[in-house]
Amino acid sequence: MRPQDVIDFVRERALAYGFSAVGFSPADELVEDGERLDAWLNQGAAGKMGYMHNHRAMRTNASALHPGARTVISFIVPYRPLVLEGRRARIAAYAHGVDYHELFRDKLYQLLAELEAYVGFSVNGRAITDSAPLLERATARRAGLGWVGRSAMLIHPRRGTYTLLCELLIDLELREEIEPVRNHCGRCTACVDACPTGAIRGDGSIDARKCISYLTIELKDAIPRDLRAPIGEQMFGCDICQAVCPWNRFADDVTFDELAPREALETLDAIDMLRLGRQEFNQLFKGTALHRTKRKGLGRNAAIVLGNRRGEAALEVLEEALQDHDEPLVREHVVWALAQFLLHPPQNHADRARQALRLAFEREIDETVRQELDWVRTTHGL
Repeated sequence: MRPQDVIDFVRERALAYGFSAVGFSPADELVEDGERLDAWLNQGAAGKMGYMHNHRAMRTNASALHPGARTVISFIVPYRPLVLEGRRARIAAYAHGVDYHELFRDKLYQLLAELEAYVGFSVNGRAITDSAPLLERATARRAGLGWVGRSAMLIHPRRGTYTLLCELLIDLELREEIEPVRNHCGRCTACVDACPTGAIRGDGSIDARKCISYLTIELKDAIPRDLRAPIGEQMFGCDICQAVCPWNRFADDVTFDELAPREALETLDAIDMLRLGRQEFNQLFKGTALHRTKRKGLGRNAAIVLGNRRGEAALEVLEEALQDHDEPLVREHVVWALAQFLLHPPQNHADRARQALRLAFEREIDETVRQELDWVRTTHGL
Protein backbone atom coordinates (compact mmCIF):
# COMPACT_ATOMS: atom_id res chain seq x y z
CA MET A 1 0.00 0.00 0.00
CA ARG A 2 1.40 3.36 -1.03
CA PRO A 3 1.80 6.09 1.62
CA GLN A 4 -0.24 8.40 -0.62
CA ASP A 5 -3.14 5.96 -0.46
CA VAL A 6 -3.03 6.13 3.32
CA ILE A 7 -2.87 9.93 3.22
CA ASP A 8 -5.87 10.06 0.89
CA PHE A 9 -7.80 7.70 3.17
CA VAL A 10 -7.07 9.74 6.30
CA ARG A 11 -8.01 12.98 4.59
CA GLU A 12 -11.23 11.54 3.18
CA ARG A 13 -12.32 10.13 6.55
CA ALA A 14 -11.32 13.28 8.45
CA LEU A 15 -13.38 15.48 6.15
CA ALA A 16 -16.29 13.06 6.56
CA TYR A 17 -15.99 13.43 10.33
CA GLY A 18 -16.29 17.19 10.01
CA PHE A 19 -12.69 18.38 10.15
CA SER A 20 -12.24 21.10 7.56
CA ALA A 21 -8.55 20.69 6.71
CA VAL A 22 -5.85 18.06 7.26
CA GLY A 23 -2.08 18.25 6.92
CA PHE A 24 0.89 15.94 7.47
CA SER A 25 4.33 16.79 8.85
CA PRO A 26 7.34 14.89 10.21
CA ALA A 27 7.43 14.25 13.96
CA ASP A 28 10.83 15.82 14.48
CA GLU A 29 12.39 18.95 15.91
CA LEU A 30 10.87 22.39 15.31
CA VAL A 31 14.21 24.14 15.60
CA GLU A 32 13.39 27.78 14.79
CA ASP A 33 10.10 27.65 16.68
CA GLY A 34 11.93 26.29 19.70
CA GLU A 35 14.34 29.20 19.59
CA ARG A 36 11.44 31.65 19.42
CA LEU A 37 9.79 29.87 22.35
CA ASP A 38 12.96 30.21 24.43
CA ALA A 39 13.25 33.92 23.66
CA TRP A 40 9.58 34.50 24.51
CA LEU A 41 9.92 32.69 27.83
CA ASN A 42 13.12 34.53 28.69
CA GLN A 43 11.30 37.84 28.18
CA GLY A 44 8.76 36.83 30.82
CA ALA A 45 5.97 37.10 28.24
CA ALA A 46 4.31 33.89 29.50
CA GLY A 47 3.23 35.70 32.64
CA LYS A 48 2.27 33.27 35.40
CA MET A 49 1.83 30.31 33.06
CA GLY A 50 4.69 28.47 34.72
CA TYR A 51 3.82 25.26 32.92
CA MET A 52 5.08 26.82 29.68
CA HIS A 53 8.62 26.45 31.05
CA ASN A 54 8.15 22.69 31.45
CA HIS A 55 8.64 19.86 28.93
CA ARG A 56 10.71 21.93 26.48
CA ALA A 57 11.68 18.89 24.35
CA MET A 58 8.08 17.73 24.03
CA ARG A 59 6.83 21.16 22.96
CA THR A 60 9.15 21.26 19.97
CA ASN A 61 9.50 17.58 19.07
CA ALA A 62 6.47 15.31 18.66
CA SER A 63 8.63 12.18 18.84
CA ALA A 64 9.73 13.22 22.33
CA LEU A 65 6.11 13.70 23.29
CA HIS A 66 5.08 10.33 21.84
CA PRO A 67 8.09 8.01 21.46
CA GLY A 68 8.06 6.20 18.14
CA ALA A 69 5.98 8.88 16.40
CA ARG A 70 7.07 9.55 12.83
CA THR A 71 4.21 11.70 11.56
CA VAL A 72 1.99 14.40 12.98
CA ILE A 73 -1.43 14.69 11.36
CA SER A 74 -2.84 18.16 12.02
CA PHE A 75 -6.55 18.89 11.85
CA ILE A 76 -8.47 22.16 11.68
CA VAL A 77 -11.98 22.59 13.05
CA PRO A 78 -13.81 25.85 12.32
CA TYR A 79 -16.15 27.37 14.87
CA ARG A 80 -18.79 30.02 14.44
CA PRO A 81 -17.93 33.64 15.19
CA LEU A 82 -20.58 35.46 17.20
CA VAL A 83 -21.87 38.96 16.60
CA LEU A 84 -22.91 40.47 19.91
CA GLU A 85 -25.10 43.53 19.98
CA GLY A 86 -25.47 46.05 22.76
CA ARG A 87 -23.47 45.89 25.97
CA ARG A 88 -23.82 42.23 26.92
CA ALA A 89 -20.72 40.74 28.47
CA ARG A 90 -18.71 38.92 25.87
CA ILE A 91 -17.63 35.30 26.00
CA ALA A 92 -15.10 34.13 23.40
CA ALA A 93 -16.91 32.43 20.53
CA TYR A 94 -15.15 29.07 20.87
CA ALA A 95 -16.46 28.69 24.43
CA HIS A 96 -20.19 28.96 23.65
CA GLY A 97 -20.56 25.23 22.96
CA VAL A 98 -19.32 22.09 24.67
CA ASP A 99 -15.71 21.77 25.77
CA TYR A 100 -14.08 20.53 22.57
CA HIS A 101 -11.20 18.62 24.17
CA GLU A 102 -12.92 15.30 24.81
CA LEU A 103 -15.14 15.62 21.74
CA PHE A 104 -12.20 15.86 19.34
CA ARG A 105 -10.08 13.32 21.21
CA ASP A 106 -12.82 10.71 20.83
CA LYS A 107 -13.17 11.45 17.12
CA LEU A 108 -9.42 11.21 16.55
CA TYR A 109 -9.24 7.82 18.25
CA GLN A 110 -12.17 6.65 16.13
CA LEU A 111 -10.25 7.79 13.08
CA LEU A 112 -7.16 5.95 14.33
CA ALA A 113 -9.20 2.74 14.62
CA GLU A 114 -10.39 3.17 11.03
CA LEU A 115 -6.81 3.75 9.91
CA GLU A 116 -5.69 0.50 11.58
CA ALA A 117 -8.49 -1.40 9.86
CA TYR A 118 -7.51 0.15 6.53
CA VAL A 119 -3.78 -0.68 6.72
CA GLY A 120 -4.39 -4.06 8.36
CA PHE A 121 -2.05 -3.74 11.34
CA SER A 122 -1.75 -1.91 14.65
CA VAL A 123 -0.79 1.77 14.52
CA ASN A 124 0.70 3.32 17.63
CA GLY A 125 -0.98 6.70 17.92
CA ARG A 126 -1.84 9.47 20.36
CA ALA A 127 -4.54 12.11 20.00
CA ILE A 128 -3.74 15.68 21.11
CA THR A 129 -6.44 18.30 21.66
CA ASP A 130 -4.62 21.23 23.24
CA SER A 131 -3.96 18.73 26.02
CA ALA A 132 -0.22 18.15 25.72
CA PRO A 133 2.88 20.37 25.42
CA LEU A 134 3.07 20.61 21.63
CA LEU A 135 3.49 23.81 19.59
CA GLU A 136 0.27 23.27 17.67
CA ARG A 137 0.29 26.37 15.47
CA ALA A 138 3.89 25.80 14.41
CA THR A 139 3.08 22.17 13.65
CA ALA A 140 0.00 23.12 11.62
CA ARG A 141 2.01 25.72 9.69
CA ARG A 142 4.62 23.08 8.90
CA ALA A 143 1.82 20.83 7.63
CA GLY A 144 0.75 23.51 5.16
CA LEU A 145 -2.43 24.57 6.96
CA GLY A 146 -1.70 28.29 7.04
CA TRP A 147 0.69 30.85 8.45
CA VAL A 148 1.13 32.38 11.89
CA GLY A 149 -0.01 35.98 11.60
CA ARG A 150 0.84 39.12 13.52
CA SER A 151 -1.78 38.13 16.09
CA ALA A 152 0.16 34.89 16.75
CA MET A 153 -2.87 32.95 15.50
CA LEU A 154 -2.82 30.42 12.70
CA ILE A 155 -4.48 31.90 9.62
CA HIS A 156 -5.86 29.44 7.10
CA PRO A 157 -6.39 31.00 3.63
CA ARG A 158 -10.00 29.76 3.44
CA ARG A 159 -10.89 29.35 7.12
CA GLY A 160 -9.32 32.44 8.69
CA THR A 161 -8.55 32.33 12.40
CA TYR A 162 -11.81 31.04 13.86
CA THR A 163 -10.39 27.54 14.11
CA LEU A 164 -9.43 24.96 16.71
CA LEU A 165 -6.43 22.68 16.26
CA CYS A 166 -5.85 19.05 17.17
CA GLU A 167 -3.34 16.39 16.18
CA LEU A 168 -2.83 12.67 15.80
CA LEU A 169 0.72 11.42 16.37
CA ILE A 170 1.37 8.08 14.68
CA ASP A 171 4.29 5.72 14.05
CA LEU A 172 3.68 5.55 10.28
CA GLU A 173 5.77 7.72 7.99
CA LEU A 174 3.43 9.74 5.79
CA ARG A 175 4.87 12.55 3.71
CA GLU A 176 3.32 15.03 1.32
CA GLU A 177 5.21 17.35 -0.97
CA ILE A 178 3.79 20.70 0.07
CA GLU A 179 4.78 24.31 -0.29
CA PRO A 180 4.63 26.27 2.97
CA VAL A 181 1.83 28.81 2.94
CA ARG A 182 3.37 32.25 2.54
CA ASN A 183 2.61 34.85 5.19
CA HIS A 184 -0.12 37.03 3.68
CA CYS A 185 -0.47 39.59 6.49
CA GLY A 186 1.41 42.07 4.32
CA ARG A 187 1.31 45.58 5.76
CA CYS A 188 -1.94 44.98 7.63
CA THR A 189 -1.76 45.84 11.34
CA ALA A 190 -5.48 45.67 12.11
CA CYS A 191 -5.05 43.23 15.00
CA VAL A 192 -2.18 45.19 16.51
CA ASP A 193 -4.11 48.46 16.29
CA ALA A 194 -7.33 46.99 17.73
CA CYS A 195 -5.87 45.23 20.78
CA PRO A 196 -7.08 47.26 23.80
CA THR A 197 -4.11 46.36 25.99
CA GLY A 198 -1.27 46.40 23.44
CA ALA A 199 -0.63 42.68 23.95
CA ILE A 200 -0.10 41.95 20.24
CA ARG A 201 3.49 42.78 19.43
CA GLY A 202 3.17 42.43 15.66
CA ASP A 203 5.97 39.90 15.22
CA GLY A 204 3.77 36.84 15.58
CA SER A 205 3.95 36.81 19.36
CA ILE A 206 1.79 37.95 22.25
CA ASP A 207 2.76 39.41 25.58
CA ALA A 208 0.47 37.18 27.63
CA ARG A 209 0.78 39.49 30.63
CA LYS A 210 -1.37 42.01 28.75
CA CYS A 211 -3.60 39.64 26.78
CA ILE A 212 -7.28 39.74 27.76
CA SER A 213 -7.63 36.01 27.12
CA TYR A 214 -4.77 35.32 29.52
CA LEU A 215 -6.06 37.79 32.09
CA THR A 216 -9.62 36.45 32.11
CA ILE A 217 -8.86 32.72 31.73
CA GLU A 218 -5.31 31.70 32.61
CA LEU A 219 -4.51 34.19 35.37
CA LYS A 220 -5.82 32.93 38.70
CA ASP A 221 -4.88 35.96 40.78
CA ALA A 222 -5.94 39.60 40.81
CA ILE A 223 -5.89 41.31 37.43
CA PRO A 224 -3.49 44.30 37.41
CA ARG A 225 -5.44 47.52 37.99
CA ASP A 226 -4.11 49.28 34.89
CA LEU A 227 -5.48 46.49 32.68
CA ARG A 228 -8.99 46.32 34.13
CA ALA A 229 -10.51 49.23 32.23
CA PRO A 230 -9.17 48.04 28.83
CA ILE A 231 -10.92 44.68 29.40
CA GLY A 232 -14.20 46.47 28.74
CA GLU A 233 -17.00 43.92 28.36
CA GLN A 234 -14.79 40.87 27.79
CA MET A 235 -15.81 38.43 30.54
CA PHE A 236 -14.12 35.26 29.21
CA GLY A 237 -11.47 35.41 26.53
CA CYS A 238 -11.32 37.90 23.68
CA ASP A 239 -12.08 37.83 19.95
CA ILE A 240 -11.18 41.43 19.10
CA CYS A 241 -8.10 40.55 17.03
CA GLN A 242 -10.14 37.96 15.14
CA ALA A 243 -13.08 40.29 14.56
CA VAL A 244 -10.85 42.78 12.72
CA CYS A 245 -8.76 40.27 10.74
CA PRO A 246 -9.53 40.65 7.00
CA TRP A 247 -8.90 36.95 6.41
CA ASN A 248 -11.99 36.05 8.40
CA ARG A 249 -14.10 37.41 5.57
CA PHE A 250 -13.41 34.12 3.82
CA ALA A 251 -14.30 31.85 6.76
CA ASP A 252 -17.27 29.55 6.29
CA ASP A 253 -19.88 28.80 8.93
CA VAL A 254 -19.50 25.01 8.93
CA THR A 255 -18.55 23.23 12.13
CA PHE A 256 -19.43 20.30 14.34
CA ASP A 257 -23.04 20.30 15.50
CA GLU A 258 -21.77 19.72 19.04
CA LEU A 259 -20.05 23.12 18.95
CA ALA A 260 -23.32 24.97 18.36
CA PRO A 261 -23.67 27.80 20.91
CA ARG A 262 -25.71 27.12 24.02
CA GLU A 263 -28.53 29.61 24.33
CA ALA A 264 -27.83 30.12 28.04
CA LEU A 265 -24.27 31.21 27.26
CA GLU A 266 -25.29 33.50 24.42
CA THR A 267 -27.57 35.48 26.72
CA LEU A 268 -25.49 35.31 29.93
CA ASP A 269 -24.65 38.73 31.34
CA ALA A 270 -22.11 39.82 33.93
CA ILE A 271 -24.97 40.66 36.30
CA ASP A 272 -26.19 37.06 36.11
CA MET A 273 -22.66 35.76 36.56
CA LEU A 274 -21.95 37.76 39.70
CA ARG A 275 -25.13 36.42 41.31
CA LEU A 276 -24.56 32.74 40.53
CA GLY A 277 -24.21 30.39 43.49
CA ARG A 278 -21.89 27.39 43.42
CA GLN A 279 -24.54 24.86 42.44
CA GLU A 280 -25.97 27.09 39.72
CA PHE A 281 -22.48 27.73 38.38
CA ASN A 282 -21.70 24.02 38.10
CA GLN A 283 -25.03 23.25 36.46
CA LEU A 284 -24.66 26.01 33.89
CA PHE A 285 -21.01 25.55 32.96
CA LYS A 286 -20.35 21.83 33.40
CA GLY A 287 -18.96 20.44 30.15
CA THR A 288 -17.92 23.87 28.83
CA ALA A 289 -14.60 25.68 28.65
CA LEU A 290 -15.85 28.27 31.12
CA HIS A 291 -15.84 25.76 33.95
CA ARG A 292 -12.04 25.77 34.09
CA THR A 293 -11.94 29.42 35.14
CA LYS A 294 -14.04 28.49 38.17
CA ARG A 295 -16.73 30.58 39.80
CA LYS A 296 -14.32 32.96 41.50
CA GLY A 297 -12.47 33.65 38.24
CA LEU A 298 -15.63 34.44 36.28
CA GLY A 299 -16.97 36.43 39.22
CA ARG A 300 -13.77 38.48 39.23
CA ASN A 301 -14.16 39.11 35.50
CA ALA A 302 -17.85 39.97 35.84
CA ALA A 303 -17.04 42.58 38.50
CA ILE A 304 -14.58 44.27 36.14
CA VAL A 305 -17.13 44.27 33.31
CA LEU A 306 -19.72 45.91 35.56
CA GLY A 307 -17.22 48.49 36.78
CA ASN A 308 -16.53 49.40 33.17
CA ARG A 309 -20.23 49.46 32.29
CA ARG A 310 -21.59 51.20 35.39
CA GLY A 311 -25.28 52.16 35.45
CA GLU A 312 -28.05 51.47 37.97
CA ALA A 313 -28.28 47.70 37.45
CA ALA A 314 -24.51 47.24 37.70
CA LEU A 315 -24.36 49.32 40.87
CA GLU A 316 -27.07 47.27 42.55
CA VAL A 317 -25.42 43.90 41.97
CA LEU A 318 -21.99 45.24 42.95
CA GLU A 319 -23.40 46.53 46.24
CA GLU A 320 -24.83 43.07 46.89
CA ALA A 321 -21.60 41.29 45.97
CA LEU A 322 -19.40 43.49 48.17
CA GLN A 323 -21.54 42.53 51.14
CA ASP A 324 -22.45 38.91 50.38
CA HIS A 325 -20.08 37.26 47.89
CA ASP A 326 -18.12 34.43 49.52
CA GLU A 327 -14.97 34.76 47.39
CA PRO A 328 -12.40 37.38 48.52
CA LEU A 329 -10.95 37.57 45.00
CA VAL A 330 -14.36 38.64 43.70
CA ARG A 331 -14.91 41.20 46.47
CA GLU A 332 -11.46 42.63 45.78
CA HIS A 333 -12.45 43.39 42.20
CA VAL A 334 -15.91 44.58 43.25
CA VAL A 335 -14.12 47.27 45.31
CA TRP A 336 -12.35 48.44 42.15
CA ALA A 337 -15.59 48.32 40.18
CA LEU A 338 -17.42 50.48 42.72
CA ALA A 339 -14.51 52.93 42.68
CA GLN A 340 -15.25 53.58 39.01
CA PHE A 341 -18.58 55.11 40.03
CA LEU A 342 -16.68 57.71 42.04
CA LEU A 343 -15.10 58.99 38.86
CA HIS A 344 -18.21 59.27 36.70
CA PRO A 345 -21.66 60.88 36.99
CA PRO A 346 -24.41 60.75 38.05
CA GLN A 347 -23.68 61.95 41.57
CA ASN A 348 -26.26 59.73 43.26
CA HIS A 349 -24.45 56.66 41.91
CA ALA A 350 -21.14 57.98 43.25
CA ASP A 351 -22.74 58.61 46.65
CA ARG A 352 -24.15 55.07 46.80
CA ALA A 353 -20.84 53.53 45.77
CA ARG A 354 -18.97 55.59 48.37
CA GLN A 355 -21.38 54.50 51.08
CA ALA A 356 -21.00 50.81 50.12
CA LEU A 357 -17.21 51.11 50.26
CA ARG A 358 -17.31 52.84 53.64
CA LEU A 359 -19.47 50.07 55.07
CA ALA A 360 -17.03 47.51 53.70
CA PHE A 361 -14.25 49.16 55.71
CA GLU A 362 -16.18 48.35 58.88
CA ARG A 363 -16.87 44.67 58.21
CA GLU A 364 -14.25 43.36 55.76
CA ILE A 365 -11.71 40.99 57.35
CA ASP A 366 -9.85 39.63 54.30
CA GLU A 367 -6.46 41.29 53.96
CA THR A 368 -6.37 41.46 50.14
CA VAL A 369 -9.80 43.09 50.02
CA ARG A 370 -8.77 45.56 52.71
CA GLN A 371 -5.69 46.44 50.67
CA GLU A 372 -7.93 47.25 47.72
CA LEU A 373 -10.12 49.37 49.98
CA ASP A 374 -7.01 51.20 51.22
CA TRP A 375 -6.04 51.87 47.62
CA VAL A 376 -9.48 53.38 46.92
CA ARG A 377 -9.23 55.55 50.05
CA THR A 378 -5.76 56.76 49.05
CA THR A 379 -6.47 57.42 45.38
CA HIS A 380 -10.15 58.43 45.35
CA GLY A 381 -10.97 59.40 48.90
CA LEU A 382 -13.91 58.05 50.85
